[in-house]
Amino acid sequence: SRGLGDVYKRQALQVCHTLYPRCCKCGTPANPEDCQLPTGDCRLLNSNCSLLTANFYLYTMFFLTGIIISSFLTALLLLKRPKVHADLILTAWMALMTIHQVLAYLHYTGTTLEYAHLLGVIMPWPLLHGPFLFLYVTAMTREKPLKWTGILPHFIPFVFLYLLAIPFFLLSAAEKREVFDNNGAGYEWY
Repeated sequence: SRGLGDVYKRQALQVCHTLYPRCCKCGTPANPEDCQLPTGDCRLLNSNCSLLTANFYLYTMFFLTGIIISSFLTALLLLKRPKVHADLILTAWMALMTIHQVLAYLHYTGTTLEYAHLLGVIMPWPLLHGPFLFLYVTAMTREKPLKWTGILPHFIPFVFLYLLAIPFFLLSAAEKREVFDNNGAGYEWY
């Protein structure tokens, strides 16, 4: 049976071959199953796959560590008693961070290319962290909580970007992959 390290190495080589799919020795498309990098003869154009593999392991470790920590903090905040208004905001923010990191990890590993309905979902998510930071600091420093009319405007950019992305989300899986393979061709404005 394969260990978890074998799975990560295979993913790293797949990422490497996705980025640089042609062998410089023969010019034919390289097959991740046959590639014995970093010790094999197959060297890819513009690539040092052993370095990419090491970076892949490092970034994977960072992603997984972030996901575990934010999940743990979310669980701790959910179990905390009694909760004040700031705790509820921080709990929602930590849950948001967990989901954001999972989506980023899926994008980094190339899983989103396999499940094309996930392509583009992560794009507006960074716009949520600013409003949550503002709401958390406001909840910690003000005696009265903000009203909904003071909260909702901060989420308009996030909603607006999702509304702009509706035409992309309505594309088929093959069309979404084609857009991503061509560096956003047809959606450069996004």
